[in-house]
Amino acid sequence: MCGLFGSITHKDKKLTYSERKIRNQIIKGLAVGMQERGSHGTGIAGVFPAKTSIIKQSIGADEFVDSDVFKEFLRKNPKIILGHTRWATVGGVSDRNAHPFNYGDIIGCHNGHVSNYEEIFEEHKVTGEVDSESIFFLLDKYHNDYKKAFEELYGTFALTWVNAKTPNKVFIARDGNPLFLVDVDELKTYFWASTELALRIAIAPFYPLKGKDIWQPITATAYEISTNFAIKKFDIKFLNYWTAKKKEEEKEAANKRA
Repeated sequence: MCGLFGSITHKDKKLTYSERKIRNQIIKGLAVGMQERGSHGTGIAGVFPAKTSIIKQSIGADEFVDSDVFKEFLRKNPKIILGHTRWATVGGVSDRNAHPFNYGDIIGCHNGHVSNYEEIFEEHKVTGEVDSESIFFLLDKYHNDYKKAFEELYGTFALTWVNAKTPNKVFIARDGNPLFLVDVDELKTYFWASTELALRIAIAPFYPLKGKDIWQPITATAYEISTNFAIKKFDIKFLNYWTAKKKEEEKEAANKRA
């Protein structure tokens, strides 16, 4: 079990100093709120006007958010923030194995499990330690054609990722795992987290939640949320158990024949 959190701010919104402090406090609150879902690693990625940046460490969120590198990261005021807290299930506890992961143009975070990651690593000759890496490797391999990439993945998913070639968008998808979003109009910013409670606790000290719609993305659907707040939805299909099983059996049969 891991935790996702993050935000995207409208491209025309120039956060004032006090608004930036509030946005940063909400992100900090979401990170700490997600620590109960994983304390083996914490990481955050940001999209800035001319670049992307990632910081991650094999420490809990409560320690991570008090670090100088985290504070400096937020001081630079990214328009898009991807955050993650890790519970290590596949791969050892290390800075390297914390999310977000970066493969080529893709930076992403995953809550869930990729059941066929070993087959993907072997087929594509990927040197990886964490099952989630297979997702972002495929997204980069297929130039962010997520429909094609997801058809090769079997497991449970809640995903957030960005593509460096379209830095004005965040991509979100889920299948089997939770994720909640809310539009905080006062900041012209969408926030998300793996639990509704974390959103409520982080936002309520600053803005009333009455009238704010906290919603979950539809399962088996990919969302493209742009910094102009246009939201596009696309049907996606992950590999199912029986198809994955058949592919595994065919591979075993071929190995025996060899």
